[in-house]
Amino acid sequence: MCKIDQKIRRGNTLKKKATYLQYSILYEQHIKPVIGNRKLSTIKTYDVQNVIGKMNKKNLSTKTM
Repeated sequence: MCKIDQKIRRGNTLKKKATYLQYSILYEQHIKPVIGNRKLSTIKTYDVQNVIGKMNKKNLSTKTM
């Protein structure tokens, strides 16, 4: 179980459970397919630009992220 899941189960969060669920869905659908399971320290500006570019090609708003 990840740390976010643990916080949600304890009610120890700043956002509602539904918000974390939405973040999880956005990650799985848009970020993970492009960046994968890389460590945060290895992600560069061009990686983020790649995610945004792929979202734009799908006519998705980057404000969603």
